[in-house]
Amino acid sequence: GGVSIDNDGVLLGTVSLTGFNNYTYTVDETPEVGVIQAQINNYGTWFTEGTNTVGTSVGAIYNEGLIQTAFAQSVEGTPSLSNTTFNVADFYNDDPGRSGALSALDGQAGDTITVNGNFHGGSYDAEHPSDVEVAPVYSIVALDAYLDKPVGQGGTPAGDLLHVTGNTDGVTALIDVLRAGKIAGAALD
Repeated sequence: GGVSIDNDGVLLGTVSLTGFNNYTYTVDETPEVGVIQAQINNYGTWFTEGTNTVGTSVGAIYNEGLIQTAFAQSVEGTPSLSNTTFNVADFYNDDPGRSGALSALDGQAGDTITVNGNFHGGSYDAEHPSDVEVAPVYSIVALDAYLDKPVGQGGTPAGDLLHVTGNTDGVTALIDVLRAGKIAGAALD
């Protein structure tokens, strides 16, 4: 069968799951071939940095908890930036009734999260935005941002980056932490 991890607590480190099997089933007396995929179901907290591979062309990550990908650290006073990659066919950052959070918040801008595959955000019913029974479920992406003076005025704005190589869909709320600086005379703390 396929390989699956169900995390309800804390998962530490990178993951490489590449197992899947073909299987045969019958629909209206016609044999069909299906695939049991590799997948991670994260309901808890997953701390990871580096390269994570989940499946090949059929793997999936279902994040309904927190995936933290950046960890402020320095080597002899020089900041060390985090680069985290998810090689997966489909990254789902929500589930009906629960929001998933993908975070690079660590107090320093410049970290990178790459999803080599499709990124699926939350669901939202635009026709009934206040209906409790169909309340929106958001995918959350949290990134550091340092906003200084504009580049043309000697500033050096920087931020974390989420890079998706496949398709995106759904609703995603962006949470960013602004670092000290000024924009149009307003102090940011």
